[in-house]
Amino acid sequence: MRERFLRNKQIVMHYYIATAIIILLFMFASRGTPLLDREITLILMGYLLFFPIVILYTRKYAVHIFLFVLALITGFYSFYHYAVEEHSILNALYFTFQLYLLTLTDVFTEDGSALLQYPLIVEIARWSAALYTISTVFIAMYRLLEMSIILTFYQVFGKHIVVFGYNDRTLGYVEHLRKKKERVVLIAEQVPSEAVDYLEGLKIVVLNLREDSSEVYTKAALIRAKALMLMYEADMDNLNTYIEIYDYFKMKNVHREQLTVSIQLQSYTSAKLLQDVAHLKEKEEPYFTIRFMNPYERLVENMFERYPISMAQLSGEKAYVFIIGFAELGQQIARQILINQQQTDDQSLTIKIVDPHMSRAKKAWDNSYGKEFPQAQLAFQQFDVMQESLENLIQQAEKDITHIYACLPEEHLDLWAVIELSNQFPHIPIYMSFSKDGIAAKWIQSEVSGDRLIYRISTYEDLLEDGCE
Repeated sequence: MRERFLRNKQIVMHYYIATAIIILLFMFASRGTPLLDREITLILMGYLLFFPIVILYTRKYAVHIFLFVLALITGFYSFYHYAVEEHSILNALYFTFQLYLLTLTDVFTEDGSALLQYPLIVEIARWSAALYTISTVFIAMYRLLEMSIILTFYQVFGKHIVVFGYNDRTLGYVEHLRKKKERVVLIAEQVPSEAVDYLEGLKIVVLNLREDSSEVYTKAALIRAKALMLMYEADMDNLNTYIEIYDYFKMKNVHREQLTVSIQLQSYTSAKLLQDVAHLKEKEEPYFTIRFMNPYERLVENMFERYPISMAQLSGEKAYVFIIGFAELGQQIARQILINQQQTDDQSLTIKIVDPHMSRAKKAWDNSYGKEFPQAQLAFQQFDVMQESLENLIQQAEKDITHIYACLPEEHLDLWAVIELSNQFPHIPIYMSFSKDGIAAKWIQSEVSGDRLIYRISTYEDLLEDGCE
């Protein structure tokens, strides 16, 4: 309760100040003549005094609850005490609920004719009930049409960011954009209904990408957008979307050189293909600016900024880097180490790489970076961390390992490997990618002593927090 009060202290104080001003104005208007009975005055004073408890638990619906309860209290009191004839409690309740339907049952005159002026308590009851009903209907209509209204606003004024694709990375990215108060439209295929409800709760417009993409692009107002982010998981989807967007701008004959289209690509081959396609398109006619993104490259650069590899340490016979898992992250780590090696002209560095699908991983490396590092000393080995012992593998190494990078695609496999290695080799620095609130973080905080050298590789969420988009 105390924490809730501290979060809402300013609103509660404003509420009491406004209430005090209204009471003072009411007393001034009455000029010594009581307009309400003593009983209902005490009831209302108690209600106004304790209502901020509701604010502490729900600010979103506080006004609605205030009006509903106020109408209920004053309405029931009016029909039970001010009616010409005595009515039962059930009748008084029924007449009160009719107020929410904007209907007033006149029981305040003997012949049932309408009064020119009702008692103040009746006026409070019927107007608070009317305000509650009208505001509820208006809000219901707004929520039904809210996304259409927001999208129409974007179509007219623009300056929004359009994100393509739905996955964990785009979800984190659009949440980050909304924290920065950016206008966001998400275009994707087959977004789960629960996810749509969550995103619309963040005021993110979700458009389902159907066969006629140009219709969706018009609806999303691409030509008025501030930026486009192509973030599908598959590189080919991003390439195809880029071509569709280019053709759309060409069809509309709209040139916006200040518009940046950022394209996320994980494969070097895909990046090379896109560069060739973009070069041909730009020679034909440039409609916007293109920017390439490789999230794993950014993560690795960020890691080496925080934990740089000292080439003085990695020199001579003891230079030995061990990479467990050779998918995109592992390949980027190897690439960055080899770039550092070329810059220092140190040829003594050896990289040992193990992966459960080594033939596929090696082929991907050769296709992407083989020509860039033809003389690299890379030792590849098929290895399954769930079935074989990493401890034996390291003990059998021909050199003392200086750095270990756990880069398996699943966090629990990385954690399995790190637990085994940190127990047996606490003096070797181990790097692992894990979220701040994940199982790995909790285990490291609770189990790992200060003697073990375990370091955290940044995640995509960290890049967003650091402003690296």
